Amino acid sequence: MLLIVRCEQLALVDALGRDAGRGAVGPTSAEGWTAAWLETEPAALLAATRPYLAVTRRPGGVLVRVATDEGTSQCVIGDGLPVARDLDDVAGAVGRLFDAPHRTGDVRKVLETSARIEDLADGLAGTIAGCPEIRPAVPRRSVVAHRGDPLAARMAAALEGPSFLTAIDATWSVLSDATDPSHYVGLGARAGAASSGSRGVVLALWRGTTRASGSTSSGVTLFRGDQPVGATSWNSGWRYLRPPDPAPADDLAGLLSEQVTRGRADMVALRTIMRASEWASDPLAELVTLLDLPNRILTVLDAGGRDAGGAAGAGATDGAAVLSAELVPRLSSVRATMAAVRDGQRVPPRSPRWLRAVWAAGTVAAAMVCLLMTVTGIAVIWTDGAVADTASTTAGDWLFSAVFAVLTAVLVPTAVRRIRRARR
Repeated sequence: MLLIVRCEQLALVDALGRDAGRGAVGPTSAEGWTAAWLETEPAALLAATRPYLAVTRRPGGVLVRVATDEGTSQCVIGDGLPVARDLDDVAGAVGRLFDAPHRTGDVRKVLETSARIEDLADGLAGTIAGCPEIRPAVPRRSVVAHRGDPLAARMAAALEGPSFLTAIDATWSVLSDATDPSHYVGLGARAGAASSGSRGVVLALWRGTTRASGSTSSGVTLFRGDQPVGATSWNSGWRYLRPPDPAPADDLAGLLSEQVTRGRADMVALRTIMRASEWASDPLAELVTLLDLPNRILTVLDAGGRDAGGAAGAGATDGAAVLSAELVPRLSSVRATMAAVRDGQRVPPRSPRWLRAVWAAGTVAAAMVCLLMTVTGIAVIWTDGAVADTASTTAGDWLFSAVFAVLTAVLVPTAVRRIRRARR
């Protein structure tokens, strides 16, 4: 359930105790209101406390109650059409509760259109200025760090564009939404879907601001494929009634260690930071150190995904003077694929030069053999078998020539490309 009550955060935490089961209590607003998400309804607290707004799930709907010294108004939403009189009573009570009677009509619209507690919470937060922070602060800026083929990162940036794309090194790229710096879920899903191989890593990192205190919150989300498989945040200003279950945090620590560092991370330190909800220093900086990530990822994050000076902030240790962000426009899947193929020749190769030379030499040899066989087949057909000392040509001669002609057409340009890559 969602409870909004006029009470200081710490006092509400103490009053709830363990009677409400698991839950989280948000920061207190300047007007003295505090929001809490609770596992069970604190009947004793509600009986002794006024005023409050309580939103509780019920079979087939959501019960909304507003209690003041004058009485209690309530209605059920999401279960067919609520009674108009009940809606008017509750909307008016909410407006008076937060000293905003002029917003009664807007509150009524929120009640009419909300089918879930989450919808109602978001609607009230956007309608009533005096509402406390109902959800943890959303990211103010975010980036998606991608380890893998730079072309995959570029395709993700184009498909979810317009996006900023920053090349950190030969394997790490950083993406950020060019229109909404807080948006990272879509970019992370695109980058995860475009990634392949066991070394592929997609991590979203974000920073936000707690509305009540103005302090900096931060978080990280790990993607596997197009799905987030784990997330955590720090310093959101919210307090838990019971310590959060450590199992999800430990699972995320294990995934990060295995996927990012191949099991080489300090698991004790990693579990500690994953379990924490508050962290005195910068948790993202410590996480970057634990996972041996490029520090310049944080430089790009703190620059909002745009061009960042490497001589300042966390990126200074990497020695880059400037990190240049490229603005990638939004493209359709077909155009993004064609652009990736076209741009593939400009991506710095990641394999050793000697290995590229071996591949180029092998491709050249195969192309020459296929060219020789094609010329031979054409000569046999042209002379009606005289070159091969046969009476005439056969269907096999035609098939032989056609197959090697196709192989030659494929291998010759491939050999040219591999020679160019071997020379880089």
